[in-house]
Amino acid sequence: MEGRHAYAFLKMLGVTDTIAQNEAEYTDIAVKLGLDPTWLRQIAERIKAGHDYLSL
Repeated sequence: MEGRHAYAFLKMLGVTDTIAQNEAEYTDIAVKLGLDPTWLRQIAERIKAGHDYLSL
């Protein structure tokens, strides 16, 4: 159930490139977030921007 909530929020925020379709993709995304600080920052900024928009 938690996965569906996360999916819905990420989709509403427009951060669909962090939605994994399977365990392998989940691992790949987690590793990329951990190793690529630029991508992590971009994702964080998109989540914040979307969150601010949804809070209006």
